[in-house]
Amino acid sequence: MNSEEWNDVLEAISDIWNDVLEAISDIWNRFTLTVEESVKALSDFFDSLYNDEIKYKQNHSPYRHKRNRCFKDQPNKLYKVERRLQKNLPYQRRNY
Repeated sequence: MNSEEWNDVLEAISDIWNDVLEAISDIWNRFTLTVEESVKALSDFFDSLYNDEIKYKQNHSPYRHKRNRCFKDQPNKLYKVERRLQKNLPYQRRNY
């Protein structure tokens, strides 16, 4: 093969590589757009969750009071009873 044929082959190969690189760059650009959209959607979702939690905390006190006892603001649990600690007991009857 002479040099002109080699130049033609090299030009054909470079054209193919340019087409491949353009296709890869187009695919990468589409991928980055998709990732940016998903990141924006996730950030909006978590922002709404955070804002809902802040609104809930502003409207509710962390404790509810009932007969000189403080309970955490949680739903009633029917299966578990938390006893109140008694104060000023003798040593044998103390509950730590």
